Amino acid sequence: MLFEFILIFTALVAIILSIFNFKKQNNAIYLSCFLLILSLYGITHYIVVEHQSVFWGSILYINLTPLYLLLGPLLHLYVRQNLNPRNTLGKNDLLHLIPFVLDFIGISSYLFTSFEYKQEVLQALYSNPSSFKSLDVNLIFKPLANYIIRIALFLGYVGYNIGMIYNFKKEKFKDPKFKETKKDSILWLTSFHFFIIITIISYVVFIINIFSSGVLFTLVNSILLGISALSIAMMSLSILLYPSILYGISKVSYKQIDPEQLYTNNPYYEELQSKIDEYFITKEPFLKKNFSRVDLAKALKVPSHQITFCFKYVYESSFPAYKLKHRINWIKEAIIDPKNDDLTVEEVGKKAGFASKSSFFVSFKSHTGMTPTEYKQKYQKHF
Repeated sequence: MLFEFILIFTALVAIILSIFNFKKQNNAIYLSCFLLILSLYGITHYIVVEHQSVFWGSILYINLTPLYLLLGPLLHLYVRQNLNPRNTLGKNDLLHLIPFVLDFIGISSYLFTSFEYKQEVLQALYSNPSSFKSLDVNLIFKPLANYIIRIALFLGYVGYNIGMIYNFKKEKFKDPKFKETKKDSILWLTSFHFFIIITIISYVVFIINIFSSGVLFTLVNSILLGISALSIAMMSLSILLYPSILYGISKVSYKQIDPEQLYTNNPYYEELQSKIDEYFITKEPFLKKNFSRVDLAKALKVPSHQITFCFKYVYESSFPAYKLKHRINWIKEAIIDPKNDDLTVEEVGKKAGFASKSSFFVSFKSHTGMTPTEYKQKYQKHF
């Protein structure tokens, strides 16, 4: 009963994480899905080993195995996003889905068998537990290979995560400006992975015991499942100690923060500034009449509010003013370029994205002190 309560409690925590973090902390959705799949994994084993329910075993056992191969990728993506919130998903992240896809293909024929057939499989398993070694329900992986791959991949992801956390702590904890709340989150991540390792170890021993004895229902197996349940419970309880993770909120602070302190001399926004400058120089998007701040954000694959902050606090200017400056500089070169001798001054302005002759002339004169025609004549006098 306690085991069931722990797993249901974990599933509830996962649901709460999804509800409260859907818009505030998108990366917490990875953690939510991880806990939900982990609880389903535990419930499935509890039903098969302890309850021996044919009905629920037919629904959960084997059918959900591809999901278990997502535990490692989900945990990894959560840790990666937690350590570096600006790290976005890329095409290479689709590689994490390969084991899931292969396993899904492997059991696809079994998934579409009748419910009566699945009940027969479970009844045979309960009457002769050693028969699970030879279950022929996966076209790609045999039962032993499936367990080994599942555990090895999960351990690999956990080990890689621990390495990332260690390197992050080594680099950041020495920085006196590093926030204490962030340190707490890193410590929580470390303890969370500690409980995951305990769960994996107990599960590995559980699998070894089954394959060596050929028996599912033993006191040792029940104890091992209990240890796993306790570790899962500690994972869920640890989240309750960190409201910023559970509810997507931070500890309340009444200290006034100057926005300029957040964005000036900030390596990320300095890098964003360089990307904006490079994009304007190489792609010349300002030549498009209706090129907007949102278009720039899409081109650079960053949130539009970061573009706004960058112009306000780093450039200390507005996006329209920045765009206009590039237009004027482009016109100053184009208007004296022999290649454009067949174009009138007004046509050059239209080519630069100006909607009307009047706006073009007013903007050009405010920047150069001359009309476009005067500027071209002056150049020609000095040619």
